[in-house]
Amino acid sequence: MPARANPTLWVSKSKGCSWKPCWALTWTGRATRYVVEDRRRYTTEYTRVEGHTYKPEPGVYSWGRTEYFRVRPEARRTAWSNTVSIAWPLQLWVEGQTLYWHGYATNWIVERKPGPVYASVLRSHEYTPPATPGRTYTFRVHGKEGAKAPSAMKNWSNKVSITYPGTGSRSRPGGRSWGALAPPLRTFDLAYLSNSVPA
Repeated sequence: MPARANPTLWVSKSKGCSWKPCWALTWTGRATRYVVEDRRRYTTEYTRVEGHTYKPEPGVYSWGRTEYFRVRPEARRTAWSNTVSIAWPLQLWVEGQTLYWHGYATNWIVERKPGPVYASVLRSHEYTPPATPGRTYTFRVHGKEGAKAPSAMKNWSNKVSITYPGTGSRSRPGGRSWGALAPPLRTFDLAYLSNSVPA
């Protein structure tokens, strides 16, 4: 491989992250230190990495969006790799009998199964479904796409379930259930939305 050959970058599923899904960026190259570029919706972030692999962490605005990555050796005036993308799925969870989710649509569709039964949610990221004593339902959400039917929509959120107590019984205080996916809690400083790396 020539000394200044562009790195070759690819993305694959991985393990060992505190968030899900867990992805790993891997690349080829002769250098030992690299810069990873993460192009997000409103900012571009750079991370210095030793070695040839990196597990990107989703940010506050990542869920429900696609981010684009490329790498280059840390040395100046070195070539960037090819670009790969990661689509972070919508994240849905339940507290008590109320659904909450991350995402950046204005209006939403909530699907309940068995059914399916659909509910429309306008300008909100939470929804309390009507209770049906003694039943268990599974829910997922999707940003509303114009007049498109829910059955034609792709890339739904993860699924969560709510079990309603039977008639005459008292509901216990609800805990938090993340379903199959657990979005990490992360705070950030608006002044740090972009950090640059010299060319």
